[in-house]
Amino acid sequence: MKKVKAFSFILLSIIMISIVCFSCKKDTNTTFYTIEGKWLGAYFYTGDNTENFIGFNFKTGGNLDVFQDPNNKDLVGTTGTWTMVNNEITLIVPISNTKLTTTFNSKVGKLTGTWGNNPSSSDKGTWTVSKQ
Repeated sequence: MKKVKAFSFILLSIIMISIVCFSCKKDTNTTFYTIEGKWLGAYFYTGDNTENFIGFNFKTGGNLDVFQDPNNKDLVGTTGTWTMVNNEITLIVPISNTKLTTTFNSKVGKLTGTWGNNPSSSDKGTWTVSKQ
């Protein structure tokens, strides 16, 4: 009888340790993105699903390079500025009088937002870019 109790105790201990060790799944995604750097994607006009290439290089200090040529994704087409306040990002591209807005999440390597004719940031369409 003592052997059965000892075996039961050992088996129960193994089960309890297994439950404790494996029931708490840890988040293994420890990648954090910074806003600075190159982001490529597309913009869309409201009511039109046609993808139009767009890319940005967010520079430290608030300067912005804008890429517009899908055949040469490193060619700077124009420049602008960007600001971030409480993870809300605003991009201004003066040459086209364009204002873009989005929310930054450092755990996601993607930005999705709206754009429009400045001062509006939503009267023209949407855009989405991914960190390169």
